[in-house]
Amino acid sequence: HGQRVVLIHHFRHPSRCWHWEIPRGAIEPAQTPEAAAKAELEEEIGSHCESLVPLGLVHGASSLVSGAVALFLGRIDAIGAPQLSEGIAAVRTVEVAELESMIDCGEVTDAYTLGAVLRARLKGLL
Repeated sequence: HGQRVVLIHHFRHPSRCWHWEIPRGAIEPAQTPEAAAKAELEEEIGSHCESLVPLGLVHGASSLVSGAVALFLGRIDAIGAPQLSEGIAAVRTVEVAELESMIDCGEVTDAYTLGAVLRARLKGLL
């Protein structure tokens, strides 16, 4: 959002804890990764996606799961309310330097978020 990164505070049942992470979700049958990314931004944080930049694929747990996740950098118009029914308690925007500090101190540990940030940095997008 602007020059800031949007993070959601999401409770994840497998880890039994809260995580700061980028919005994400599953792809429905016959849905493209791009359409899924736009739909998740709308569902999770009430945002219309103005544009998507592909960042590539990441395997989040290659020893457990065979599939890869498509990563995108999305430019959004606004931020709405978090989707409480999905376990999202808050939406936060951070400057890139603050995000890097959150990663460095272990406040952000989600593999997909880490992969997206690294890919975006390497492409000069953050």
